[in-house]
Amino acid sequence: ATAMAFAGFYSMFYISMDDAFTHSSLISHYDTAPTPSLAMAKQMVVFLYFSLSTQTVTGFGDISPAALPTQMLANLQMILGVIFDISITAFTMRLLYKDARRYIRRGVFHHLSSAVPGWMQRGRKQVRGLILPITVVM
Repeated sequence: ATAMAFAGFYSMFYISMDDAFTHSSLISHYDTAPTPSLAMAKQMVVFLYFSLSTQTVTGFGDISPAALPTQMLANLQMILGVIFDISITAFTMRLLYKDARRYIRRGVFHHLSSAVPGWMQRGRKQVRGLILPITVVM
């Protein structure tokens, strides 16, 4: 939703300011679309692409903000994108930490650490049982 909103802002700046962006001929090619609504839709796709590459701090460079207002808007989106990524990472880590503590309290890790050697031993016996007939046949 954030990328869509910023794409709309970028589109408004592009329409209102001639020098808002430097770009490959991608955007101006869409200005010659058969209908104005098609041109607007194609421009929104381009600005959504720009918005997503800005928010993820990828920045491919084929479209870049040239005017001060669009540069400030792109900077704001980058900062919000980083804060958003940090928030999602922190939320996920908190959930994982809570689950790990719950398993530690229940003794699940102790149970697994005592069960794994038994599983390994049974697995070795089964593999030996399969290998022995193969070697006898050869």
